[in-house]
Amino acid sequence: MRQARQCILALAACLAGMTACAPDNTGSTAPPLAGSNWLVEQLHSRNGLQAPAAGTQPGVQFVDTDRVAGSAGCNRYFGTWSASGSALTIDPAGTTRKACPPPVMQQEQAFLRALGRVARATPDGDALVLSDADDAVVMRLVPATPEPAVIPQQTGVETTYRCTDGDGQAFDVRTKTGPGELAVWLPARFGNRYAVLAQQAAASGVRYAGESIMVWTKGNEATVEIDGRAYTGCTA
Repeated sequence: MRQARQCILALAACLAGMTACAPDNTGSTAPPLAGSNWLVEQLHSRNGLQAPAAGTQPGVQFVDTDRVAGSAGCNRYFGTWSASGSALTIDPAGTTRKACPPPVMQQEQAFLRALGRVARATPDGDALVLSDADDAVVMRLVPATPEPAVIPQQTGVETTYRCTDGDGQAFDVRTKTGPGELAVWLPARFGNRYAVLAQQAAASGVRYAGESIMVWTKGNEATVEIDGRAYTGCTA
């Protein structure tokens, strides 16, 4: 009889305090964030979660154990972060002061406000969902693809590329490599122009670009773009 009474009292205590008798299902623990780099796939707006405008995708880089930084879409921002289990707080302390078109600036402000509201991080496959204190999703992050590397090139190398336009007319483009740059001489049909192009990161080959000229070499072939028109299959 005494044993039955003890079981009843234990059951009553359990029902009165459910958290002591039930597993904690408040959410999955966020993955280790220090050193990780993410891009915003969706950002909360008046119309719900939407993809950022093309070319203005904000990012979140957890630089180390307490520093955060990244692009807000126009300006760079920096701040601090802390996490415990699934709980996450981000404080975007400051930004650079560059001006961009109004729609980009509005999106940037929405992103920075959303960062300040973050209270929880929940994994969703490879993605990371950031929610506020009311469990409303403020943004969805996906892993950032590592930036292509800029591979130093030997300087002083002179090359002439023979290109052909759509009418079958051939022309030559002369180049000479410099430290992180490429000097380019265009023929008379392009005004005998001379330009110095800066080397840029490329997933393959070597890419140089300026205001209206681009040269992208891959082995003995190159794509040359002049004034918005691309000439492919140019050969050294």
